Amino acid sequence: MALNTIGPYQFAVIQGVPGILTDAIEVIERPNVNGTALRGLGRHGMQFVARTIEDVPSIWDARYRLTAYETLVGADAVPLVINDVDYFSTEGILVSVLAVTPIRISKAGEIVGGISPGSQAVVYAAWQMKVIEV
Repeated sequence: MALNTIGPYQFAVIQGVPGILTDAIEVIERPNVNGTALRGLGRHGMQFVARTIEDVPSIWDARYRLTAYETLVGADAVPLVINDVDYFSTEGILVSVLAVTPIRISKAGEIVGGISPGSQAVVYAAWQMKVIEV
């Protein structure tokens, strides 16, 4: 199984692609003045949304896990690994977590394999993140 992590949390699946670093530009136009000027604002990371799926031992653990995810909101930037691609090592970027939205908690039959073998629940979440250049 491929490695998928956001900071300290490991997931069975992360769906999404981190935004890229791009040069931000401000367009300057003034009333009653002909012409347009462009001003560079520097390089910034784009915001993006990733969806995660994690198997956990029980419904109660799923609720606890959602609360734990919230500790990353507004905290220092963390590493992101999707399908064994470590974006810090390959591109020199980390991600800041801006919001975590619970999508669903599902009871499942016993899960064989996965992050926690023998798990009986699955937690789905959407993560809004911003790329940070290191």
